Amino acid sequence: PHCSFLLNVAQVDGTVDGDGEPAVLRGVAVSPNCPQSAVSFSLSALEMTAFNFRALRYLLVAWLIFVSQILLTLRQFRYTSTDSSVGKVSLVMLAMQAVIDAFWCVFHITGGIVFERLFNAFAIIAFAKFVLVSGFEMRYLTVIWRVRRLEALPQGRQHTPAEWLEMRRDLSMLYSRFYAVLFLFGMVLVLRMEKVLRVATFGLFSFWVPQIVCNATRNQRKALDPRYVMGMSVTRLLLPAYFMLCPQNTEFEPSPGFLRFLALWVFVQVTVLQLQDQLGPRFFVPAYYLPQAYNYHRAIDFNTLYDVNRGEFDDSDCDGDGGGDGGNTFRSRDPTINCVICMYDIDRHPFSYMVTPCNHLFHASCLERWMDVKMDCPTCRAPLPPL
Repeated sequence: PHCSFLLNVAQVDGTVDGDGEPAVLRGVAVSPNCPQSAVSFSLSALEMTAFNFRALRYLLVAWLIFVSQILLTLRQFRYTSTDSSVGKVSLVMLAMQAVIDAFWCVFHITGGIVFERLFNAFAIIAFAKFVLVSGFEMRYLTVIWRVRRLEALPQGRQHTPAEWLEMRRDLSMLYSRFYAVLFLFGMVLVLRMEKVLRVATFGLFSFWVPQIVCNATRNQRKALDPRYVMGMSVTRLLLPAYFMLCPQNTEFEPSPGFLRFLALWVFVQVTVLQLQDQLGPRFFVPAYYLPQAYNYHRAIDFNTLYDVNRGEFDDSDCDGDGGGDGGNTFRSRDPTINCVICMYDIDRHPFSYMVTPCNHLFHASCLERWMDVKMDCPTCRAPLPPL
């Protein structure tokens, strides 16, 4: 049998004319012929003018955030202008940020479909994210992958057509895997949003962790522009802060505690990245577990020199790997030696100079700046180990 219901409004909060808070109706729905089917209800009115104003304000802030992220990405492009500097950037770190931006793009497209009156505004925001993902981040991913792939190929000879064909296939697989992960992650997030949203948010906002691991594994530093790191960290936290701290503007449950935890977690990652640049990429790893690294400050004999002007060692019996007795063998000519990078004399203080495995001497600051751009010897182009 069908039950007809009568609505008994027990309470009205707010106003219905838009001059105050939106009206909220609370009451009980009772059926005369089904006494046991009473249903309590709570209905809230939506004042469209005020809602449209809040939505446009949000879209303006979101547009400014996304444009700022595009400019920060361009700055990182300029910071890594050489192959050696591009090779320092973590592929997984950038892929995680691309996934975040892709989800924001889909989110705003969906918002434009739901709120038809604001479709153009939502579409502009989604387009800005689409440009960031497809035009910048995916291109950057391709460049990083190409540099890493070339490093793995044999050096000193021309690559064969078969090797280039294999690189194209691997690149296709890279794109396929990225979009497959994006699709599967999105499906899980949609189907189990209430259960996995916080876990997924925490995982995606661990995007600096792969770069920390990459720095420690490859024993490298200064892979990212500090302004890029700080700017991306702040701008990526702003929109989650809006949804977690402004419940009157969204349908999400306010979560100030989770937001504080998320901000603290991102701050810890940024701090570790900065400490890696200052103290070394493996400062948090116990010395017992560290592999033996080349010592650029090894002792040398300044009383035997090869050339005053060029500042070169006698490497006739050096095989280029820094080993053997030829590492400290020089010809006696003059008590001064020049740095071929800056062409100034080198001080004899132990930590003012650095010696490469191929037995060439440079100012420590000069060689460190050189190695931020190129990982080969300025004199003979031999490959250099990380600092």
